[in-house]
Amino acid sequence: MTTPVAQRPFVLSTPAAPIERHGDVDLHLPTHSGPAPAVVVVHGAPLPPDAADPRDWLLYRGYGALLAASGVVTALVSYQVTLGSCQSKRSAPARACRWC
Repeated sequence: MTTPVAQRPFVLSTPAAPIERHGDVDLHLPTHSGPAPAVVVVHGAPLPPDAADPRDWLLYRGYGALLAASGVVTALVSYQVTLGSCQSKRSAPARACRWC
């Protein structure tokens, strides 16, 4: 039996970084203060209806922590695409950009 993708560990050891959850966007923040570059991370879609929120997957948390440790604000976006719903596919990543 294989480990579900949401539970597979990130391949690198990363320090913990502060995370702020704002609706469907998680911000992984660098520890320094002041201006910082930003990256928006959007998971592939679509996901099965019973899938765990990708922001809680160890893979995406690892990328968020790695980028934050490098001084980059990282916005992880959670969204669900349904058939015929292009609006939701575009709106969640667009909302993430307002935090950067």
